[in-house]
Amino acid sequence: MIPADPDQRQSHYSAVVGILGRRAGKEERELLRSFASVICFEAPDRFALTLPAEALAERIYRQFRFVTATIPPATQLYKGLPGIHVSVRNPGEDEAAEEEVQAALASVGNLIRSCLRTNFYQRPERPVISIKVNSRKVEGMPSPKPLFEIYVHSRMLEGIHLRGGKVARGGIRWSDRPDDFRTEVLGLMKTQMVKNSIIVPVRSKGGFVLTGEIPAKPAVEGYLADRYREFISGLLDFTDNIADGTVLHPPDVVRHDEDDPYLVVAADKGTAHLSDAGNQAADCAIGSGDASRKRSSAGTGEQTGIGRGRTAGRLLKRRMRDEK
Repeated sequence: MIPADPDQRQSHYSAVVGILGRRAGKEERELLRSFASVICFEAPDRFALTLPAEALAERIYRQFRFVTATIPPATQLYKGLPGIHVSVRNPGEDEAAEEEVQAALASVGNLIRSCLRTNFYQRPERPVISIKVNSRKVEGMPSPKPLFEIYVHSRMLEGIHLRGGKVARGGIRWSDRPDDFRTEVLGLMKTQMVKNSIIVPVRSKGGFVLTGEIPAKPAVEGYLADRYREFISGLLDFTDNIADGTVLHPPDVVRHDEDDPYLVVAADKGTAHLSDAGNQAADCAIGSGDASRKRSSAGTGEQTGIGRGRTAGRLLKRRMRDEK
């Protein structure tokens, strides 16, 4: 129990530190002061105050020498089974920090090599930056790994679109989880894949969050529609087009994958009333050789399908015809 008079402990501490300072070397004094501080200010009276300063300093010093003697040096040789010797190495703080930096750089390098497309170099400059990633090549990514994912970013929004296969459909939601919206979207995609595995073996799912200064109601509705439009346009920026049976690639898109003219999304939580905004973003070409854009709609206010080069309705009719 700490006594009512803290000056008594302070006086005892000063005497102990003075003795230790005369006995220890310069490089040991700081650690010894830490040891003495714990004993003199935090230990019960019978430990901190009963012993004279000389005796307490002696015990602290002996304990300090024991601890420092038992901490292994940076390199040690341990003897294991008979005839087997194992070299154990404890890196220093600087070396451990360097290893962490190298591991982080390796992860970033792996992520860059897994990127397939980006609209970063398109002109005029796009309102969002979009990057398509081959998720199954990213080391350490949590399972289930989608086939592709598109990350969309700007100062006013962040979003993700996960696709389980080349042909996959799913909703886009306005997420209220800015810190882990990808975890939310991945969990929803996984749930859909389990529930609908017999009907549709692979699914897709997307979501976005608003960032920066978000206006209050009712202005937030118009702000949300603009961000949703930008998110959809970011997905379409590097989606291929089909004209007269020929796949056309968007201009100024860095591409390291095969043709990918398929993109279908639907409304979800928070976006069911934004069909018009989605259709405006899907103002893309159907059958024009110059890859201009024309609107494509496949739904009502509750569902919006966006297909660049083919509407969702035409794709569905063709798929059903081929399966007859």
